[in-house]
Amino acid sequence: MNTLVTMVLLLAPVQPMHAALVLDTENCCSPDNRSEEIDANTLNNRGSRLYVAGDYAKAESVLREALRMQQDQASPNAATLASTYFNLAAVARMQSKVTEAESLYNRAITLRESSSGPDSPDLAHSLSGLAMVYHSQGKMTQAIELAERAVRVSANRPDDVRAIAAAHNTLATILLSKGDASKAEALERHATDELKRASAIATQEYVNALTNLGTSRLRQANYRQAESDLREAETAALQVAGPDHPLTATIWNNLSKVRAAQGDGRSAEALLGKAIAAWRKTFGPDHPDVAYGLSNLAMLYQGRKRYAEAERLFRQALQIDQAALGADSLRVANDWNSLGALALIQHHSSAAEGMLSKGLSIAQSKAPDHPDTAGIAVNLAVVYVSQARYAEASKLFAGALPVRERVLGPDSPELASILRLYAASLKAGKDYVGAERAELKATRITTHNALL
Repeated sequence: MNTLVTMVLLLAPVQPMHAALVLDTENCCSPDNRSEEIDANTLNNRGSRLYVAGDYAKAESVLREALRMQQDQASPNAATLASTYFNLAAVARMQSKVTEAESLYNRAITLRESSSGPDSPDLAHSLSGLAMVYHSQGKMTQAIELAERAVRVSANRPDDVRAIAAAHNTLATILLSKGDASKAEALERHATDELKRASAIATQEYVNALTNLGTSRLRQANYRQAESDLREAETAALQVAGPDHPLTATIWNNLSKVRAAQGDGRSAEALLGKAIAAWRKTFGPDHPDVAYGLSNLAMLYQGRKRYAEAERLFRQALQIDQAALGADSLRVANDWNSLGALALIQHHSSAAEGMLSKGLSIAQSKAPDHPDTAGIAVNLAVVYVSQARYAEASKLFAGALPVRERVLGPDSPELASILRLYAASLKAGKDYVGAERAELKATRITTHNALL
């Protein structure tokens, strides 16, 4: 039987660069601690500028000193302290210190809520940051709830177009991971239009919105428009952030996906090389973003049947992610999925089963409803089909299909292929009614696409 390997689509998550919280130092301090507070506030703003520039090690050092100064005060200013917590959390998240980032974001949110109220627009950045932490942990429901709340509270300050756009960017990023590319596209079209009206195109918020817009169109196979959006984002990012910034690297990574989808493997490989080099320069060789780039490069090699090179890169990515994120992270589960799918392509069924089972076990424990978990389940089901273990395959297909349909869309050819494998598994298990339903749905998709 011909088998289908469903690869998880590895598009780099667009990580919004939240604006620095520049405070009014003329009003932030009481007469008793004014001089010390201004110093702490100056350090906080300096740290946030270093963060925006992508110098996370220096930003962390400066921000920790700002925090120490404030903690030594009898009654530190709540707004400045919340801002420092937020900036430190943002730095920790970019360095993949997820637990620390979650704790710091929660402190910032608690302070903001107690000092400004639950509907204060000052909360938007912190809510968005925590939403991205949950997103990285596969906690999609909590991530979307926080991101939607960030959009709501940012709207309470309608003149702050950049803050509103940043909140929209976060929600769009999470929706893309969830498979709602059309909703993400609508959000980012609105964000880019509003930023243009406000003459705020020389900003990271505009670059993020363009990047998400191009990525959402890539997910919908609108390659021409996706490349146009991402090329415009590239030009803006080089001006706003420079060639070594993670934001620019993310754009090159996603442009690589566009070129690969159009059959230009050489251009795709060159773009990925630039992205990996930028991530290495900013973060060092052992950062998860570097591993992410290596995985994407391995996929290119896999598509060109350079299997030995692909396996070497997948294993390198696995080692980096295990060391940086822990052996039970969702990223590590995806690394096992990539290795298992590669083994399956080469008809190494037993090795594929072991790797995919390990990946699925991790993913189900961390994020049972995540699209990546469903992707791993489909790959393992394909292994079971190849081993004539049809009952086990059917169970995995049934659980994964609703999520895969949401991610791929109801008319996806890939979805039709999965449905046919599911139908074959059901038929082998003598569930002829279920098999016929699955086959009819696959046929409807094929017919629909043929007519188009």
